[in-house]
Amino acid sequence: MRSLLPPSCFFTYKHQPGEKASLRVGQITRKDHPRLTMANYKYPQELRERATRLAVEARRDPDTRTGAINRIAEQTGVHKEALRTWVRKAEDAALPTEPVDAEARIRRLEKENRELRQSMEILRSATAFFAKSEFDRRLK
Repeated sequence: MRSLLPPSCFFTYKHQPGEKASLRVGQITRKDHPRLTMANYKYPQELRERATRLAVEARRDPDTRTGAINRIAEQTGVHKEALRTWVRKAEDAALPTEPVDAEARIRRLEKENRELRQSMEILRSATAFFAKSEFDRRLK
């Protein structure tokens, strides 16, 4: 059988006694030779994006969340584990990772908390005022 690689590209083990064996390529590198490059994607980028978008949207809806990845994988002809990986990456990328977002949310919630405490204090004092006036009216 004839090799598809040039003779200068055979793999050799080069090691000294006491060292671990390391795999070494002759003169050619992977990116120089088309047969050694990483395999093309099995699914086109457009299909990946469409299937991922469909699965992420389906997982957001509580009614369609159960089995969404398997169902969409069958509909689009994509392997379910590949789609699961794409969805996981998309969902991880969509999460806010910057602490600025968290800090802004905390500030907003603290402001809302202060406003609610003020409202509660106003309602308590109004309740006490009206309860006192009702009590005074009954005594007269």
